[in-house]
Order: sequence, then structure tokens, then C-alpha cells
Amino acid sequence: MNWKQILRLSGTMQSIIGLFMVVPTVIAAFNQEWNAFAAFIITLGIILVYVTIILTMGKRWPAHSLSIRDVYLFVTITWVVASALGALPLHLTGATKDY
Repeated sequence: MNWKQILRLSGTMQSIIGLFMVVPTVIAAFNQEWNAFAAFIITLGIILVYVTIILTMGKRWPAHSLSIRDVYLFVTITWVVASALGALPLHLTGATKDY
């Protein structure tokens, strides 16, 4: 298993997801929905810290090709983390009672 490469790719993918999360953040600010805006800002902050740590550490890691097993693990990690981070604003605003 090439854990370092998987984490680096996961960090890159989460940064892209974070960029897409900027759109609802701007819309919440434009519509003056400050509770939703705060929830999105908190989530973007978490994504920023996660991505910064992973990508800063990942600069020193050599790039290797991934096996099929590595790709499956990368996709699984990406879906789980993206789902958790995507649901976080809903939980923070109180739109859902359970996480």
C-alpha cells in the first residue's frame, strides 16, 4: 500500500471539494443567512487545515504509481471524507439532528 501517495491525492481532491464549497458560502453571505455562512466558514477552515497539513507533508514524498488496491482505497477515503465534510454545515446549522 502506498499510503503517502493516497493521502496526497486525497488532500488534492479535498481541496477541489473545498473550492466548490465556496459557492454556497458566497450565496449564504449574499442572502444574509449568517448561521449558514458561519457553518460553511467553519467547514472551509477545517478543510483548509486538513489540506494544508497533508499537502505540506506530501511535498517531500516521492510520487509512485498506484496499484488497483491503492486506487480503491483512495476512492473510498475520498468519498468518506467528502461526505463527512459535506454534511458538516448541515449539522452545524441544526438542519439535521443527527450527524
